[in-house]
This record gives sequence, structure tokens and C-alpha cells, in this order.
Amino acid sequence: RAAQHMTNGLGHLPGAADAPVDGARSPAARPVGYSVVICTRDRAATLSDVLVDLAGLHVPADVAWEVVVCDNGSSDHTPAVAAAHAARLPLRLVRTEPLGVSHARNAGVAAARGRWILFLDDDVRVPPGWLAAWDDALRAHPGVAYAGGRIDALFEGRADPVVRVGFDPLRNYWSILPIEGDEPAPGTHHFPYAANMALRRDWALRFPFDEGIGYRPGEIPSPGEETDVMLRMRGAGATGIWVPEARVQHRLGRARLNTPWLCARLRGSALESVRLGLRRGRGVVLRVPLHVWYDVARFGASAVGAALTLRPSLAVARLALTYQRAWTARFAFRGIGVAATEPRPVTAPPIGASLQTEGVPR
Repeated sequence: RAAQHMTNGLGHLPGAADAPVDGARSPAARPVGYSVVICTRDRAATLSDVLVDLAGLHVPADVAWEVVVCDNGSSDHTPAVAAAHAARLPLRLVRTEPLGVSHARNAGVAAARGRWILFLDDDVRVPPGWLAAWDDALRAHPGVAYAGGRIDALFEGRADPVVRVGFDPLRNYWSILPIEGDEPAPGTHHFPYAANMALRRDWALRFPFDEGIGYRPGEIPSPGEETDVMLRMRGAGATGIWVPEARVQHRLGRARLNTPWLCARLRGSALESVRLGLRRGRGVVLRVPLHVWYDVARFGASAVGAALTLRPSLAVARLALTYQRAWTARFAFRGIGVAATEPRPVTAPPIGASLQTEGVPR
């Protein structure tokens, strides 16, 4: 299931050096510090905006970096968009199969040459100081394995009444993470989101994304692949930090600011809860994670709480929680979300070695 690779339309020979797409900032000039990995599928327009933002970054003078765009089966003009930006960015395009965001992330990890992998979603806006903020924080904490940046909402459409009332307490379902400087360590309350997240490459190679988790076309949108990775990292002794100065804006249009989208997202989170509970293998009773039994016991309490609360936003949040708990129980008791095997480490050359990656014709 390897990625397809080519440079300027011609296939690489194994072990051949990559042709730089930007001679002024060739990755071969010095060791790459940061690989910005963007996984995308059929979002050429928003991807173009991300690449425009990256071309306008304030890059510290001593920082070498690259951009790796992982195209996971796009049928639009995504390759042309990448090609159009190649003259302004140290950019490579990797075409990945099969479909699924976790597979695309693993392909990005394998192709990356940086010590740090900075994941961005293909629908965020990135301010000029983003890379410098990451560089400052990660130099100051060289021993951490993962880190999370701030994610603010950028509304580009009007929300329906339910979402408008309940958005603030439910914002994590849209991957909104307005962290501040005094936030507890990652994993205390929540983990970083891949819309703006850093993984140290050596750890990412050891702990790949589970390709049974994450968004895949035609399936229930089950998120949580990054949480699973960081849980396994933390179990091996890894630590992480928050970097609120490294902020992005997550674009939210009308297609995601409505009740049907939220319900689909809640069902996906329910499936994620079951899968991660089974994966961790602790507290499983009759093949059902213990936390599911706990959710069943609290199901009535959250429903009654929603009915009794006088705060509309809290009522919507409690109704959403009740809905998710109901689906968690349904998935668990129907045996959906069977525990996957432990993902094998990603195979990739050491940092600085030649890679069979796909370049972008200039």
C-alpha cells in the first residue's frame, strides 16, 4: 500500500536523490527541521489558500523546512494547485492509496525529512508567525514527543439555531481548541488535534496512525486517530506541550454548521470511543469497554439534566452528550468497532536519507 512516487512526471529509481522544487531553499542544503504535512482530498480551493499562507510565513534564518502535500485520491485539480505553488515553496506531492486520513498521515510521516512533523488540515488559515512560534517552543522543549497548537474558529457561514446556541460548549467537535498559556499538559483534559499538531518524527515512525481509525469516504466519520497515537506514545513515556502562540483558524462553512452534520460527528465520536476503549484493552466486561457501561448508567441522568437546565447552551450540550452515549452503547453492544491489532512502525529512511517521494513539476 505504498504511495505512488514520481518527479517531474518520471519515476524515481530506488535510492535516487529527490529533485529540489525550490533551488533557493533546497532540502539538501542543510538538515530539515520541520516537515509541514497536509493531508487532503478534493479540497483544492481551500488547499490553495493554505499554501498561499505558508508561502507568506516568516521563516527564521536558521530553519530549513519543507511542505509535504498528501493527496488521498482527489478527483479535482489538487495536483495542479500543488504545482502552481511549487515555485514559492519547498513542496512535494505524495499520492496515497487506499483512501483514509490515517493512511495519508502515515504516508506523510514516511515521506517527511524533518525532525519535527507539523500537521495542518487543508481548511485552515495560517498567520505569518506560525512556524516561528513552533520553532521557539520546540527548541525550548527538545525532549517532548508531541505538541498542540491553538485552533480558533473562522466562521464562513451562518449556523442553524441548534448549532448557534450550542457551539461554544461543543466546539471540540469542530476541532476548535482555544488553548491559553496556563493550559494543563496535553492528555490531562484533551489531546491536540491534527489540524495544528506537531509530532517528533522518530516517535511518529514508532507509533503510526491506526488505519482502522479516522475519516474514510463512505463510512461513519470516526475521528480520533491522533488521540490514539498520543495515548500510545504517552504509554511509552512520551510527554507533550501546548504551544498557544502557534495558532491557526479553522474554516467553518454552512455545510458543517448544522444539526445533521453535528449528529454525524457525534456518531463518529461514539464509534471512536468504542474503538479506543477496545484498543486499550483495560476495563472490558463482556467484550464491551467499561466506560460504555458507565455511559449507559449515566444516559438517563444526562437526558434529565438537559430537560431541567435553564441555560440553552448547556441544554444543547447535554442533549448532544445523551445522543452520543446512546450511539456508543449501540456500537458497543452490536460489536461494531472490534479492537484492531497494534499498528506496525512506519518504515522510512533515517533523517537526511534519500526518499522515493513524488515531486511537483515546476
